Amino acid sequence: MALTKLQLQLLSDLKQVAQSLGEEGRCLTDLIGELSACRYLNLKWKPSDGYDAVSKNGELVQIKTRKSWNWYVKFIIVYCLERADRIS
Repeated sequence: MALTKLQLQLLSDLKQVAQSLGEEGRCLTDLIGELSACRYLNLKWKPSDGYDAVSKNGELVQIKTRKSWNWYVKFIIVYCLERADRIS
């Protein structure tokens, strides 16, 4: 249920681009946050209306991110699990 190699590479590249862009790199926060949450929480990244990922047991997960800048990009990830029948 982890990210694919291509998704991991995308995450790495997005982080580098965001850091190189400085303040303008904030526009990438949502995507970086989603991929990071999936990586650390072992979720399958499956962006769709109402949810961003799926857990091992099929729960739909909506991921929220917040932008925070110091000398490096820092992402605070908040996640909440939703049952599939409550989303639809």
